[in-house]
Amino acid sequence: MKAVSYPSFARRLTGMFTAAVVLFSMAVSPVKADEAAEMRNTLIVLSGAALLNNAVTAQSAASAFQRAMQTRTMSGGVTFDDTTGKGLAPGNGDFAGWASFTGERSHQNGETRLFDVRGVNGAIGVDSRIDANTIVGGSLGVGNHNSEIDGHLGEAGVNSVSLGVYASHLSDQQWFVNGGATYTNHSVKTDRNIDTSDASPRVKGNTRGNTFGAFGEVGRRNALGAVHLDSTLGMRFLSTRLNAFDEAGGGDTGAPNALKVGSQSRTSTRGIVGVRLWHELVNVAGGKAIPSLRVAYEYEFGDKRSSLTNAFYGATRSFTVLGAKLGAHIVTAELGVDVQFDNQLEVHVGGNMSARRGETTVGGGIGAKYRF
Repeated sequence: MKAVSYPSFARRLTGMFTAAVVLFSMAVSPVKADEAAEMRNTLIVLSGAALLNNAVTAQSAASAFQRAMQTRTMSGGVTFDDTTGKGLAPGNGDFAGWASFTGERSHQNGETRLFDVRGVNGAIGVDSRIDANTIVGGSLGVGNHNSEIDGHLGEAGVNSVSLGVYASHLSDQQWFVNGGATYTNHSVKTDRNIDTSDASPRVKGNTRGNTFGAFGEVGRRNALGAVHLDSTLGMRFLSTRLNAFDEAGGGDTGAPNALKVGSQSRTSTRGIVGVRLWHELVNVAGGKAIPSLRVAYEYEFGDKRSSLTNAFYGATRSFTVLGAKLGAHIVTAELGVDVQFDNQLEVHVGGNMSARRGETTVGGGIGAKYRF
């Protein structure tokens, strides 16, 4: 493929390049397929579209941390023994420590085939039982996520550190409520092509950002014979902002086709309705095994499309790049099993998936809890 000429082409795009990603789904004849691919890659390179997913990638780390905290609460997957009548009295196991490790992969598909995101996350926490049915705690988490644009034209790595607090309560009537607040700090490094040749030079960038978040859930536990059903209604909020930065290549801040990248913000506000089925299969000598299945419907009230405003060095005008619009309706499912040993140590193993128009996510993880 030919290299893109910055003076002859890139400057002419300044101020006029809007919604380039929309062009990626153009219908073309097989004869023109190579030309369309060349045009697509050219648009990606000149627009900085490889940077579009940075805020989404950062926010996914904060979301994973929230899920780890919520799993620890009474309506989560690792505390079925806290049910009234089966829990511990105050003074017996007042403190608990827990840890979780998860991995996940998100892939945009169909007309939005653009980004592939992989991430690993870890979290640890401690909490205290105020009374027989109330827990309060705090947590620390880390995450490493990588976003790569289709065609290997660019990628971004995000390292995140999170702090959070949470609480949950289960009433004698089997109603429960939980909630928490989180803060995540992000360090972002980008690396992308500056033309479409097979041996393209690369430009790099560094920036920082943060995510503030909150979650809450209410619901009720119901017994259907030997099977328990938890019905839930909840919300999850995340607000991410990444700072502006300047790209550089080979020590040259103004390298050809390098960009002055604007700040990026993204807000996710989801309403969630779900049910979880669980059942004690084994309960022998203080130990038990509990498989569970959770299915939920989520609606995204927040941002469904990424956007980024960039400018070429020396240009007087900036331009806006828009990502593909993802669906607002999201279906999630989680399948796992909890194994408890002697009312002190509990291990949870599970997998999860979510699907929305234009994107699918799969993941899995392991967690452990120990009562002191």
